[in-house]
Parts: sequence; structure tokens; C-alpha cells
Amino acid sequence: MEWNRSETLALARHGCAYCHGLGRLFHKDKSTTPCRCVFREIFRHCYQRFRDLMEQDPFETRPTLTGNRLSAGWSRKKEEYVADFYLVSKRSLTEAWAGLSRAEPLSAVSAG
Repeated sequence: MEWNRSETLALARHGCAYCHGLGRLFHKDKSTTPCRCVFREIFRHCYQRFRDLMEQDPFETRPTLTGNRLSAGWSRKKEEYVADFYLVSKRSLTEAWAGLSRAEPLSAVSAG
């Protein structure tokens, strides 16, 4: 993915000690990479959406028709998002992160 200045600047933490709020790290070979504070902010947004969807009534969601006339199908976007977030988190986060109190909704999904 190509990260431009606008994307990283909007997501960067203003008090970051590494990127100083720019959201990009500049390397000696003149290349740039997004700072970790940008990835943390993206995770916070995704996790907040996950928590919001977990608090909703499961009977409140409706299937949506996706595709076109030739290849249409039904899907439940909210449930798919929750399932994808849970599986990616289970694969990516370490056991220490999974045990934190902030991650309790993740354990609630696996138990129920």
C-alpha cells in the first residue's frame, strides 16, 4: 500500500516521540514508512467498531444483497466484520494482549 502524507498525518499521534506527529518515519536511504502510532490508531478504530457491533442486538441485523444481476448473493456484513476481526486478532495478538481487560470482548466472543 502506498501511504501518502495526508493519510499518515491524519492518523498520527501528535505527541509521538518517533514521528513527532507526522505519522511517517524517514530512513537514511530516503525511504519512508508509516509510524507505529498510525497502525495503533487504525487498530483503535477497528476495535471500537468491533465493540460497537458486539453490543448490538444480534436480531437487529439484516442480510444485504451483494453483487450484480448475474452473480448476486446474500451476506451479513456486521457479522462478517466481527468474525474477521476476531480471527485476525486471534492470529496476530500475543497471549499477553489477549488477556488484558481492554480485550475482554474478544474472550466473550470465543466463550459464546
